[in-house]
Amino acid sequence: MDTREQRSRSGNGRAAIIVLAGLAAGAAVAARFATQTATVTVTQATNVAATLSPDRGTLILDVQGVLFSLPANGGTAKALTDPLLEGARPHFSPKGDLVAFQAYKGGTFHIWSMRPDGSGVTQLTDGHGDDREPRVSPDGTKIVFASDRAFANSGDRSATIDGSYDVWQLDLTTKTLKPITTAGRTDEFEPNWSPDAQELAFFSWFFSAPSLGVNGWFSDNGTFTNDAGAVCC
Repeated sequence: MDTREQRSRSGNGRAAIIVLAGLAAGAAVAARFATQTATVTVTQATNVAATLSPDRGTLILDVQGVLFSLPANGGTAKALTDPLLEGARPHFSPKGDLVAFQAYKGGTFHIWSMRPDGSGVTQLTDGHGDDREPRVSPDGTKIVFASDRAFANSGDRSATIDGSYDVWQLDLTTKTLKPITTAGRTDEFEPNWSPDAQELAFFSWFFSAPSLGVNGWFSDNGTFTNDAGAVCC
């Protein structure tokens, strides 16, 4: 006759076997699904930014946080970046040897670059501020972009209160940064170069009286010299 203690040990043994068997089955199912792949065909996308190569043969575009390369005349797109990078807003350099883009890896937007085939992915800016919307200069030596880095990195309380997005410039040779616009209580963003690099257009949002559209340009020595004011209200 089994004693109560013997029956208890026997029941516990059966329970342990059942639990172990369940864990083994679960691990087998997880392993099977982990090795499965799925193909998703995308024929349309929204909120897409694209850049055309100088030879007009290749498009690089962002779809769902991944940069893709696509023949300009249509065809199959090829993923260039890791989904965890969350790349967006690509822009070809005039020579076609570099693509600048913004990426959200690490929880903050920064400016990155890569070769057109997706190799050589490099982070160009860092810090607590967001850096977005890069545009490579016509000579390929500089990148302008919108950033609130002055606000995010300033210990000045007035800068914290009046902080906003400004246009910044990155020198690709020296790796130095400098602000191009410094207006308080306005956001300057979406900068773009003129073909001769002597003018810079951008949008501006005025906090006090919402207006959109400000043009500016450079003098010969590369300093910001003019603010044409709001063009609409």
